[in-house]
Amino acid sequence: MFVAEAFAVPGTRVRALAPPSGVSAESFAAYAFYVDDRVSKLALVNMKPYYANSTSDYTVHLDLSSLMHAGSGGSVRIKRMTAPYVNTGDSKLSSWAGQSFPQGEPVGDVDIGTVGEDGAVAVRGSEAVLVFFDEEEVYGL
Repeated sequence: MFVAEAFAVPGTRVRALAPPSGVSAESFAAYAFYVDDRVSKLALVNMKPYYANSTSDYTVHLDLSSLMHAGSGGSVRIKRMTAPYVNTGDSKLSSWAGQSFPQGEPVGDVDIGTVGEDGAVAVRGSEAVLVFFDEEEVYGL
């Protein structure tokens, strides 16, 4: 669902971005999605494994303030693909935008976040975030 929403608009182009300063490209990936030569979404993927017994959650903090007005107006929204930890073993605990899909059908309520005016976004270890700069592209809003 993460990738389907990232490429939902026909003609979407993608470009890999460098990870934030001090963050390894081996454990963090970022991609910008463009529609009509403007940024419409960002995919932020923290591949650092976050286990139940991890001593850190390996959160990467990003400053997107320079992109807060990249869209067509409205709020900048986010959806998260997450689980309590990578080795949970229970598919009901893994979710996309607040919903799990243990039997292929959505369970739970859609949870779409809003990025504050400061542009701060945090991505925990074993988590991926899709940032939407155009509200009309946010499925379920």
